[in-house]
Amino acid sequence: MVVRASISSKPGASRTAARAMAPPPEACSERPGRVRRQGASPLVPRQDPESGPPSRRPSGIGAPAFGVKGGPAVRGRRPSERTARGRSCRSVSIAPGSAAFGYSASRGGGQRGTRTPGSSVGLEALVPPSAPSPRALRSVNGSRENERSRRTRSYGLALLAILALGACFRAVRLTEERRGPLGQVLLGDEASYERWAERILDPAAPYEVPFQAPLQAYHIAAWRAVFPADPAAARDAVRWVGVLLGLGTILLAAALGRRLGGPMAGLLAALWVALYRPLIYHEPTLLRDGPATFATTLSVWLLVRWGACPPPRRSLLLGLCLGLGALVRENLLLLGLGVLAGGAWIAVRQRPRRGRAAVGVAALLLGLFLPLAPWIVRNHRAEGGLFLIPTWNGGTVFYGFNRRDNLTRGYVPPTFVGRANAENERAAYLAEASRRAGRRLTPHEASSFWLRAALADIAAAPRLYVVKVLCRCWGLLASTEDAQARDMELDRAEGWVLGLPLLDHGLLSALALLGLPCALRRGGGARRLALSAVFLAGTIVSVGLVTRYRLPLVPLFAGLASLALRGIGRSLAHRARLRRPTDLRGWAMDLSRRRESTAWLLGAAGALALGLLLAQPRPVSHDAGHVNRAIAWHALRRFRLVESELQAVQEPDALAHELLAEALLRRGAWAEAARAYRRALARDEERARCWAGLATALERLGRREEALKAVRRARALEDHPEWAALERALAR
Repeated sequence: MVVRASISSKPGASRTAARAMAPPPEACSERPGRVRRQGASPLVPRQDPESGPPSRRPSGIGAPAFGVKGGPAVRGRRPSERTARGRSCRSVSIAPGSAAFGYSASRGGGQRGTRTPGSSVGLEALVPPSAPSPRALRSVNGSRENERSRRTRSYGLALLAILALGACFRAVRLTEERRGPLGQVLLGDEASYERWAERILDPAAPYEVPFQAPLQAYHIAAWRAVFPADPAAARDAVRWVGVLLGLGTILLAAALGRRLGGPMAGLLAALWVALYRPLIYHEPTLLRDGPATFATTLSVWLLVRWGACPPPRRSLLLGLCLGLGALVRENLLLLGLGVLAGGAWIAVRQRPRRGRAAVGVAALLLGLFLPLAPWIVRNHRAEGGLFLIPTWNGGTVFYGFNRRDNLTRGYVPPTFVGRANAENERAAYLAEASRRAGRRLTPHEASSFWLRAALADIAAAPRLYVVKVLCRCWGLLASTEDAQARDMELDRAEGWVLGLPLLDHGLLSALALLGLPCALRRGGGARRLALSAVFLAGTIVSVGLVTRYRLPLVPLFAGLASLALRGIGRSLAHRARLRRPTDLRGWAMDLSRRRESTAWLLGAAGALALGLLLAQPRPVSHDAGHVNRAIAWHALRRFRLVESELQAVQEPDALAHELLAEALLRRGAWAEAARAYRRALARDEERARCWAGLATALERLGRREEALKAVRRARALEDHPEWAALERALAR
């Protein structure tokens, strides 16, 4: 009979005693001259040549292979965790009749795993003891349950604290948003959504094919129906729903990280989403970015849990979530089609369970197109065609980002559009496409027209498109936020939440890149998370990038980053390094032996360097933000603030000069107002309000003839009763 034992020796100590205690090579169960390092799982059965079939009992005292030091092994723990700190454990064989080894075999017989000089333990000490009593088993199981419940309670309390912190920041930001100029005067997409909601509630208004994702407009319309006499209350309700969806995103990020990397990874992902500054800024608004982030995170979480052959109800739920998400953010429909194609491929390859997999794919298809069916039917009645995509802004957006005369990576509207907002773009793109085609086009036909025009421009200048895609990839990872209708950098002055040292995008994207190969290598749900993040990021950089478009990717990046931080933490938590943190030589030697630690720490250093590089701010023009804030202050009749905003504009356009001239006119600075009006007309002579304002300023300065010419020019462009009265007064 051969009995296995483990000898633990301290690294750096003399190996002579260990060699003296070792049996001759012919007594070992391994090949002569080799000592097998114990690294297998304690539950792996080992074959004994004299004891018959392999034992299913865990290695330890009472099993064919056991650790001599430390007493009975604990089920489920690794052999390296049962050795003393800083010792290497090797497995040898003890043949009957050999000399007894001089070491302590119990926890109470001296120092664990060390040689006791002059003492010996015979082979009778190595005989497996009898099975533990039921009472002892109940005690062990009870302690395990207590430990599990304690860890679950600790995780729940930590997650609750993170959720409360995120809720506090978002609630304070909501109150700041309500008091700010852009919260009182809606501009851009927010104003377009609110006017769209009013048309939805108007029974006399005809149905219009959605230009962009319609679910947010219907959401606003629902709250306007609840508060018909108080539009401000309806706006506040929409903002509070955005905050609640943001808290749901935090919980989903925690669930995603915990499923892939354990409780600590879940807490890290939740903390990152809770303290992410752009999410705190955009969720309490009427924009669709907060609901889109929640829908994307929920869809990917369901996809991670989907599995190779999921039940039909899970596939149906995933399809419904992707379909509803496509009504908030259009690229989720592309993700749904990709998941559908992958599910069909898996169903074809699974021969034993092909029928069940086919039922799951059918349920996914049903759930995907069920939310889209009402818009598909109504668009068919309005246009006469069958279009799977309910919106028609895809071609126009692709053209605005990728046409040949746009040399930036961002969106620049064509000259025939004018000021960029959804309503101007909708009318201008449709009219221009119909003019170029020579006939009246339907909205989806206009979208196809602009898509073909953009592809023709890309084919004419492919290198420009490649450069744009590379710049968008860098912009997708960098920390800098674009300044559009809303400028987060300018709005920081309105409250203290955005001024806090919150988390930004640079380090998050660097850690996500570090966790991406780890997730792909692990397979299963982690691989589906990584592929979903890469696919959605690809849809953004291939079409066009605005930094708020990447907000739905933040929880996915947080999940990948939590996997990277988990690997780095495990590498740093190795006991041999934590005993003496100042022993740099020991660190280096240990890293040279542990390839996994070396890879993780080198990757962490690279991620830190890349994160610092991505966090460097790049110059961004805030002119559009200043102009939009000036428009809001002008609507609120705060003309002093209008002047202060416009004085910060570096390259003012015609609208900026017009707003400044009106503010100066209200203040009584007639000469300065006249000069500002002339600067605006030098950039755009077709602005009727500028001609009328110039006439008013010149009339106050006593230059009546010039004022009469100006007001007649204004009436030639646009007739207005007040301008007619001014002309009659000047003609006397």
